[in-house]
Amino acid sequence: MPAELQDGPQAHGPREVGPGPILRRAIQREVAVPASIALAGLSVAVLTKSLLSYADWIVNRGLSLGEVGWIALHEIVPVVAQTLPFALLLGVLVAMGRLKADLELLGMESLGIARLQLVGPIVVVAMLGWAASGILTLWAAPASRHALEDRLDRMQRESPGALLKAGISSEFDDRQLLAREVSPDGTRLRGVLLWLPEEGEAVFAEEGELRGSGEDSVDLLLRDAVVLATPADGPGGQHVEVARFETRLDLHAAEPLPTDRLAAVSTLSLLRDVGSGSGEDDRRRDAELHRRFAQPTAALLLGVSAAPLALGRRRFSRSAGSATGLVLTAAYYGLVQFGQALMRDPAVPVAFAVWLAPLAIALLAVVLLVRLARFTFDEEPPRAVPATGGTAARPVGVRGVLDRYVLSVYAGSAALAMGALFVAYFLIDILERLDWFAKHSAHLGDIAVFYTARVPLLVSRVVPMALLAGSALTVSLLAVRNELVAMQACGIRLGRALLPVLAFSALLVPVDFWLNDRVVTRTNAWADRIKVERIKDRSTGSVTEAWYRSEGQLVRASRSGLSGGLVPDLVVYELGPHGLPVARIHAREARRVDDGTDASVWELIDAQALLISERGLEVVDAPRRYSLGAARRAEIDPMHLPARRLVEEIRAAQAGGFQVLPLQVEFHRKLSGPLACLLLPAIALLIAVRSRRPPSAARNLVACAALGVTYLLVGDVAASFGIGGQISPAAAGWAPPTMALFGAAALMLRPRA
Repeated sequence: MPAELQDGPQAHGPREVGPGPILRRAIQREVAVPASIALAGLSVAVLTKSLLSYADWIVNRGLSLGEVGWIALHEIVPVVAQTLPFALLLGVLVAMGRLKADLELLGMESLGIARLQLVGPIVVVAMLGWAASGILTLWAAPASRHALEDRLDRMQRESPGALLKAGISSEFDDRQLLAREVSPDGTRLRGVLLWLPEEGEAVFAEEGELRGSGEDSVDLLLRDAVVLATPADGPGGQHVEVARFETRLDLHAAEPLPTDRLAAVSTLSLLRDVGSGSGEDDRRRDAELHRRFAQPTAALLLGVSAAPLALGRRRFSRSAGSATGLVLTAAYYGLVQFGQALMRDPAVPVAFAVWLAPLAIALLAVVLLVRLARFTFDEEPPRAVPATGGTAARPVGVRGVLDRYVLSVYAGSAALAMGALFVAYFLIDILERLDWFAKHSAHLGDIAVFYTARVPLLVSRVVPMALLAGSALTVSLLAVRNELVAMQACGIRLGRALLPVLAFSALLVPVDFWLNDRVVTRTNAWADRIKVERIKDRSTGSVTEAWYRSEGQLVRASRSGLSGGLVPDLVVYELGPHGLPVARIHAREARRVDDGTDASVWELIDAQALLISERGLEVVDAPRRYSLGAARRAEIDPMHLPARRLVEEIRAAQAGGFQVLPLQVEFHRKLSGPLACLLLPAIALLIAVRSRRPPSAARNLVACAALGVTYLLVGDVAASFGIGGQISPAAAGWAPPTMALFGAAALMLRPRA
């Protein structure tokens, strides 16, 4: 053998070569596919949160499909701009995990390609993401927000009742409007309460009507109204019964979506107006301008840091990449919130507070790149799988080893999908509330407690979709490893092999019902109390009062006072059979002296009592002690009510002669909703079983996304028809599982393709 061939590579070590153009394009394609899927998934998550509103606007409120489509598009564009950096992060981590799991990274290193050299193609993708994020953030997102505000303002002027819901209080400036019944088009009301705090008046009416004024306001007409003024000093007060009561409500404070006026201003206008306002306004303008440049930079930095984060670890997989991306995303947004908190201190520069998170990611990227440059490859050889004899094939099924294995694959895939979907929903929820938290100077501790209460709701939303994605991933993984073929070769039918997936999903149906009915309803009410009492009231320096119902009584008090046993300025209206007041008690202060099971006794201080009749007001002696029933919010929010309480509210409303179609539809949706945990995975498994060749993981995920969105869309459209009275509430609530069963039957009858 020639000496130059014998001593070449052995004498000088492995020669490092750079990746060629084909390999660079392959790596970039590997990153682009999961990043695009993540970005599309976040966009779909935004749409699914608003599907019911969209369907209701089209079916019952008279809006055109094109108009609602433009509103949906304007909603998505800012979210895409904000989530693009994290989609790119997940794309890089998942792609590197796949290269590592499929031993392609090992093959590259065997050819002399160092891991640090693979960062170059990823940087190119990160630069493209930076450019796209810059275009979206600096131009497209502000334009979409501005167009969204214009369309919503026009929609409110043309259809003033489009955003009203029965049992939900709507605020117009400082006025509150609450109706027990709202017509499908939102123009006719019944059981109306209008609170006018500036005049100190409460207006009760049996019927009402909303009319657009063509301006930034809406005209409210109440019929057979009773106007009661709370006396400032001494007994008495004003009591007026009128056949017609008309007032004008300002629409500016009734925005249906949390929009920030500053976020809708163009970047050129922000640059032109820097330094032209007062101290606080100038800081807010500077902060918005810095955010628009920091966000695209975050896309570049997260993409660059993801590469050495994945390549610098010896053991890395797709699941590890997804988990790492979720952790890094949570850490980044924690730093963003910390920067928001720092910005409240005038001594902290705005630039430092906004750029704190990108600077931390940049430092992380530098550390990881230095570590990757020093990385030495010392891969352990894969462990050999012990061979099993031919006689071991039958005991596998008998002993349940196969069932446990399939179940473990399904549990791992579903857990990964649940984590990804949860972080997606969590991320979107935070993005929607960032401006509101900043407006009310929310403390980090309050935000943390608020989102602790929100966790069960977010989990309940992703459970069915996570099980659907988990079943699709399970089939894809078993197919890629040729394990489905091996099962069939051993005489095991695919339906029998995948039965553990179906059994586990069935067990989760009652768990999901318990989670939604018992846990989520309580934590939602807790989160709303935190939002109002610990965040909003603290920033305004006042105590928010609300209306509560209690056994024929309507109480106006603060929630913290009712729960704490000390209520300042308590007002109680005793209602007659038609929902109109027959007596009023007003106390400067009320102290709870006895708390029973169904009622509590309160000591009234400086109390006044009035009897209300056709003859007017009659001052009577106020009781020193007064019994209140179990006070609950006058607003009927189905998100706060378990199924049993919802039935009670339906019966009470029906006894008062009110239409209860929305509540009945929501009740049936509560009962049928958990079935999605079984039906969606079952359809995914049927698709796999009825196919001769299971599709790839990417195609499976796309198909599952389409299936999940279709399931939600059918439910929301059916609910809109049920609220409008076109179909029965039971048909509206049970439409999604019924359609799913028909789809499953069609798949079973269809010949294998």
